[in-house]
Amino acid sequence: QQRWSGIIRDAVLEGEWQAAGTVACPIMYDQQNPRYEQHDWKILQQAKKTVTENGIKSEAANTALDWLFTSDVNSPIDSQNLARLLLTPSQLMVWEKEWKRLAILEANRPRDPNDVLHGLNPDMLTGSGVYSHMTVQLNYPLAMHHLSAQLARQAFNAVPDSKPHPSFTTIRQGLTEPYPHFIDCLSAALKAQNDMTEEAKQNMFKLLAFENANSKIKPILATLPKQADVGDMLDIALRVNQTQEGQLVANAVAEAIKPTTNLIAAAVGKLGSGCKPFLTPPAICFR
Repeated sequence: QQRWSGIIRDAVLEGEWQAAGTVACPIMYDQQNPRYEQHDWKILQQAKKTVTENGIKSEAANTALDWLFTSDVNSPIDSQNLARLLLTPSQLMVWEKEWKRLAILEANRPRDPNDVLHGLNPDMLTGSGVYSHMTVQLNYPLAMHHLSAQLARQAFNAVPDSKPHPSFTTIRQGLTEPYPHFIDCLSAALKAQNDMTEEAKQNMFKLLAFENANSKIKPILATLPKQADVGDMLDIALRVNQTQEGQLVANAVAEAIKPTTNLIAAAVGKLGSGCKPFLTPPAICFR
């Protein structure tokens, strides 16, 4: 447990008391003397923050998981601790069940007698039972660590996201909401739908980009041809917005100079009223 002391100290100094006991350290492996090297606490802290803010199913969280499970050699104990750090209690139970299921499938896979993994059992891969001690896992062949970590990473795919995602059908453009902002929100909500194919997402994206636009933009979008995509909708919405902004500026300028215009008109009128009328001289008769 000495290998945990430094990183736990860093965790405590950061104020992460609950996380301090659930951090992981990768194995630095060589054939003569496998040893451990600590993960940077800052990296683990950032991974935890990413999962908390974006959800375990987010692209950012998947990138963090891929890095944590492939950049270093992780023992089964390390995989367990990473899961405890990143998941909620209910998510952890789902993850553990899936990890064990995958381990059973892998253990039942036929292997050549000369294969270094020949004869492995599920407890070896999950670090359970007599294989739960680090001193035992330290003597695993490198391939065993890689396979265990691979299955642990794969088990995250079965974990439900605890971060609720808004229903994409309820996302509508507000009356004063810019159309690009509405499109960004709609795109993010659709991206979070893991039970939809990419093709279905794209079709729904195009449909709702029109149907859920506000009453000002929708008639403008209706002027586009049927084959227009969301990019075309954005383009025409932005051009209309720029035109409207230009008109607003013109109106503002006109309103700003209106007092000056009125003043000049009044001054001209006053000058005109003070002038004597021009009298036409009487005509002279030479008769």
